[in-house]
Amino acid sequence: MVSAKGGVGKSTLSAALTSLVKVPGGQTLAIDLDPQNALQHHLNASPDVAGLGGASLSGENWRAMLLRGSADTQLLAYGSLQLDERRSLERFQQSDADWLVRQIARMQLSARDVVILDVPCGDLLMLEQALNAASQVLVVLTADAACYLTLDQMQGWLEPVLAGPQPPVCHYVINQFDASRTFSRDMRDVMAKRLGGRLLGIVHKDNALAEALAYGHNAVQVPSASPGTQDLRVLSHLLTTRLLTQDIEGTRLS
Repeated sequence: MVSAKGGVGKSTLSAALTSLVKVPGGQTLAIDLDPQNALQHHLNASPDVAGLGGASLSGENWRAMLLRGSADTQLLAYGSLQLDERRSLERFQQSDADWLVRQIARMQLSARDVVILDVPCGDLLMLEQALNAASQVLVVLTADAACYLTLDQMQGWLEPVLAGPQPPVCHYVINQFDASRTFSRDMRDVMAKRLGGRLLGIVHKDNALAEALAYGHNAVQVPSASPGTQDLRVLSHLLTTRLLTQDIEGTRLS
């Protein structure tokens, strides 16, 4: 899960898809790569200062740091790091482009497990690590001019990986779509025309999703007819279908 602009609801989407995407015979877990460490709150996991940051610096297996979240999810939080510790973590990433691939491989997950990576906006080091590990990339947008202007930038970041020998499949999703606004509808049409088949779905703006974090519950955990949750269920079904049909033997983690 990536974005070139903050405030697009990427972490909310990451949490929802972690709750909804299920491959038979496997488990779904989320890894929060963002120092803001917010994904644990979206998944109602018990807050913890430990996480991938501290585990990486001490050489611990990430699997031992997993937290239990709502909707039978598991989460690896980023954790709490001091500035000097974050710089040490960045040096690991700079010296090894496959650092994240190796860390996930050490977790000894099965081929049917799904890992959702919540990648921080603007962190090109972590973005490179995530793209090297991913078999599917979902770029999160909102239907506005600011996001439209980031499309070329995002394409530039993606091109080196997409041109590689084992490129991930890349799709886009428009989030927080307000169908009541003419400008939003116009921007949706412009983005849809440019992206074509790469636009995987549209998630409507939904107060139930926006308020879930404040009220401390998982908005997609219970059946709901609200537009946003219905859109998320459709999106999760599409992603699950793609995961089931992809060539698992061709992924970086096989």
